Parts: sequence; structure tokens; C-alpha cells
Amino acid sequence: MTVGEWLTPDGFHVSPESEFEWTSPPLPLIPSGYGLLFVIPFLGLICSLILGYQKKWVLLLVFGGVFYMTFADTDAAFTLNNLFVAIYAILLLAPREVSFRESDGASLILQSRWVVRTIQAGMILILFTAGTSKAIFGDWVLIGGIYRDGAWHFSGWFQGVSDVLLTQSSGIYRTEFCAWMIRTLPLWCWAALQHSALAFELLAPILFTVPKLRRFGILWALGFQLMIGLTMYKVGFFNFQMCTFLILFVNPGFAEKIEEKISRLNHRYVSNGAPE
Repeated sequence: MTVGEWLTPDGFHVSPESEFEWTSPPLPLIPSGYGLLFVIPFLGLICSLILGYQKKWVLLLVFGGVFYMTFADTDAAFTLNNLFVAIYAILLLAPREVSFRESDGASLILQSRWVVRTIQAGMILILFTAGTSKAIFGDWVLIGGIYRDGAWHFSGWFQGVSDVLLTQSSGIYRTEFCAWMIRTLPLWCWAALQHSALAFELLAPILFTVPKLRRFGILWALGFQLMIGLTMYKVGFFNFQMCTFLILFVNPGFAEKIEEKISRLNHRYVSNGAPE
């Protein structure tokens, strides 16, 4: 839960001499008491990226920091860590942006298309594989079968409304809001939420690649991530990060309209005497 527990010997870590096949030898840990000397400069580099200072050496250091934090303790690292190792690797390999001015004075920035397309494809693949895993290897489908122990099993599935999501939400990750939902909502509501989530993941390739469905897919994705963040304890930060990737699917023209509306509101606010 803290920097010291994760990156220094103060926490519990898998020993390098471990014989477990699924654990790789971890990277060396930071000496006890010196974790912040790594984290504070790293957060400064992250802020510089957010503010637009995206030099290659900054990206290289951020990639190295994310890589180290992920593989110093893989048991502590979540999906988000592995995701950002890949994201920063893509940004690091991306060619430099090209800026120029058109004859009318407008400033344009060109960026290689493969960077955006690769991250878009990755987001769609994550959602779709999660949905197929639930449908084929899990109990999320109301009518169907499950492949387990080398064989398909169909018995016992069609026994009314599915309660898989309700059962999973009753575990240790439930929030206070989720506990209220468990006490209040009938089973059919949980089944509806369950199959809505499954449908979104399975339909993600269509929702985000068909232009006419993309806005609907983005709104569905926001609701999907919001519900997970509200019902699962300390998972909301991951869902917030996943929402930020949705900007990659927003039509540039639509984004410009939103920006214009915000600018007009700000101008009206300032014109009424508010400080700039």
C-alpha cells in the first residue's frame, strides 16, 4: 500500500531464490528508507509529460521507472502497471511530431498514425478478450455452456436469473455503495448489469470501429467504468485511467466543438466580471 512496502525491503516480497515457476527473479529493491528519493523525481517527470514536455529522454526515464516499479514486485503490480509499460514503450518508439503552418497562418501538428492505431487496437483487444474469457471460461452467460477440465458442461445453467455479478460483488472488494446495492437491488437488476457489461466487452470491436456507433460506445464505456469504480474498493483509479484512453476514439471535430463551448463559457464568465 505504500512506497516502502512496494519498493524497499520493508514489505513482503518473493525471494529471488523462490522455486515457484510463475515468478521471475525480481529487480533489486531500493534500500530501506530511500523509496521517496525514487518516487518524487519520477512524479516530477510524469508532471512534465502532462504539461507537454515530451522529450525522448523524459519518456525514456518514465518508461524505465514504470518498468522498474512493475518488475521490482510483480505480485504488487496490477494490470495498469503492465499496460503503461506497453504504452510508454509505444510512445518511446514513436517518431517525432512534425509542426508547420499553413498558408492561412493555421498551426498544425502531424503525428504518425500507427501510434494512435496501436493503442486503440490494444484497448479494444483488452475489452474483447475480457468478454470472451467471461463467456467461454466463466459463468457469465445465462444460457450456454462452460469449458472446464477439458470438457464442456451445460447442466445447471438455465435455472433462472444469473447471479454471478452479485456473487462477485459480495466479496472483499465491495465498497459502501456496492453494499447498498446488494441490500437494495433485486436479482434481475444485477443480472441486467452483468449482461450489459458482458455485451459491452464483446461488442467493443464494433462499437469503437463503426463511426456511427462510436459515440454510443464511448458513453457505454463511461458508464461501464464508472460502475466498476463505484462498486470495487480502490479500483477507481484504474477505471479513471481507462476512461482517459477514450479520448483516442473521439472525433477531432467533436472535440473541437467541446473546446469551443468551454472557451465561450469561460469568456462569458470573465466578461461578467470574474477574474481571469
